[in-house]
Amino acid sequence: MDFKLHLEPDETQADMYENVEYHDFWEGVERRHLDRLEQVLIRRMLKLPARRLVDIGCGFGRLANIYLDKCREVVLVDSSWSQLQQARETTGGRCTYIASNAARLPFRPGSFDRALLIRVFHHIPIDQAESSLDELARVLCGGGQLLFTYSNKRNLERIARWLMRKLPYNPFDPSTSYIWEAFTMHHPRTIRRGLVERGFGDFDLRGSGILDKIAGRAGKLWKWVPLGVGLAPLLGRLALAPWIFVGGEKTDTGSGGTDEAELPEAYLQCPACGGDLTGLPRSYHCRDCGGEYPVKDGIIDFREVTAQ
Repeated sequence: MDFKLHLEPDETQADMYENVEYHDFWEGVERRHLDRLEQVLIRRMLKLPARRLVDIGCGFGRLANIYLDKCREVVLVDSSWSQLQQARETTGGRCTYIASNAARLPFRPGSFDRALLIRVFHHIPIDQAESSLDELARVLCGGGQLLFTYSNKRNLERIARWLMRKLPYNPFDPSTSYIWEAFTMHHPRTIRRGLVERGFGDFDLRGSGILDKIAGRAGKLWKWVPLGVGLAPLLGRLALAPWIFVGGEKTDTGSGGTDEAELPEAYLQCPACGGDLTGLPRSYHCRDCGGEYPVKDGIIDFREVTAQ
């Protein structure tokens, strides 16, 4: 899987959503239209009910209403502490809340039968993209479902701009490109190959990000612009939409399965050494390397991988 850098970002941001009101991103006609479409697509693509689901890059819990009442256990992960605090408020403390990097998840292999990575992959640095996909495959059990999105560099707008010589990279080149800062666009062929290499198959593809722009420019007529639910499968299969939703099943049915809902230490592991963790009143302690991971405001902080 070739994640080759085309355009250097202006600067690297460790976490662009810390202390940001992500709710505000979804204000306005265009974004509300897109949010409604994404909610419908995820409801149709995500196989529920499920035993244990992890939403990586959960933000303020925008999608929790889709799965919260249909899973025995839900784990919400984000690298932003402030987003997790908002997610805890959104979900009423009904989940397990984990502060962690997507490229080094603190979970045992096969811990989940559903995994979401929605509107996150385009913010993962290129040098962490492969390890993030490795982690998704590792923490899903055999037969588990992955549902994630990526920003498609081969979308219609990019192709048109390239043909007019207004784009600095070739959208048909399978390598990955940067636009703006800390924002990557991936080629459909590269994504598919990466998922197949990690044991995923039975793909369900949907596309979004076209009709919402029309709604944003339609003025008072925006309510008459359709969501594009019926068009999404075609845009996904042709990979011409700006955003591609990918549902894939982990075809290795021999890689374990999720247990009944238990205490977090039943599926948590030390991200530094993979050792077992013991839950203490204010932290989790690794029995092998001695690492300590604090618990504050109901959130377990694994962002700093420390070993003693």
